[in-house]
Amino acid sequence: MKAGQKRRKYVITEDMVEDTDLEEEEEIMEVDSDNASQHSAQEVVTRVNVRDSITSGNPQFEVEMRKTSTSYPFQMHIPMKFVKHHLPSFTTYITIRNIKGKKWRVQFNYTSRRCCFSNGWKAFAIVHSLKIGDCCRFELVDKYEILCHIYRDLSQKRSPETRPRGQIIYEESSKREKKEKLAAEVPSASRCVAKRKSPRYASDQTESVDSLLQSMGLEKYSDIFHAEEIDIAALKLMTDEDLKFMAIPMGPRKKILDALKSST
Repeated sequence: MKAGQKRRKYVITEDMVEDTDLEEEEEIMEVDSDNASQHSAQEVVTRVNVRDSITSGNPQFEVEMRKTSTSYPFQMHIPMKFVKHHLPSFTTYITIRNIKGKKWRVQFNYTSRRCCFSNGWKAFAIVHSLKIGDCCRFELVDKYEILCHIYRDLSQKRSPETRPRGQIIYEESSKREKKEKLAAEVPSASRCVAKRKSPRYASDQTESVDSLLQSMGLEKYSDIFHAEEIDIAALKLMTDEDLKFMAIPMGPRKKILDALKSST
């Protein structure tokens, strides 16, 4: 930006205004309050930075999470200017990975007026405990792969849900009076801790969950269990409500619970 030149502000309209200058280091788009009601059924982006990364050189954009991206219908709308310059002009699947390298296959829905992440985004949002006000920075690292950086809204009180679900399951098992079942499988608490810290044990447990899911044709849900650090011991303690929280549909939930019952 030249010295003395004023920073321009743009209004996001129904089709996400298309005259943002990509060469500008940072342009902040704001929602027109008079038109806010038009977006009640879709993502209203209140903070979107469309820019080329200075550090990585990769194109990126930021979106503040709203109700539609953190709950039903679980759609994360993408600024059309970014789509026009960097994403395909057709509906396809894109891989989104977190900073730990875990990957999710998410559907990229394309229309000439608006684009969004839909199928698969729900699992990503739930696994990462995304809340209204959190900010996600999406960095295009390959043609069909995006790296997501998550920045929490610290003004909101965070719940224990931000921890891996597997850890929560173990802690809540005593509250659900299932301690006896866990103790029967593992003779002593000290041996349980030592065993669970063993890399070989962790690998065996993960393989057990993967094998169980594969035997029922549910291997597509493996990523969710991995992200939540669910091993076979934790899985045996889970209820229908636990699986529902992880966005596992009713049919697969019933299959998993029936399989666990028949194995005991």
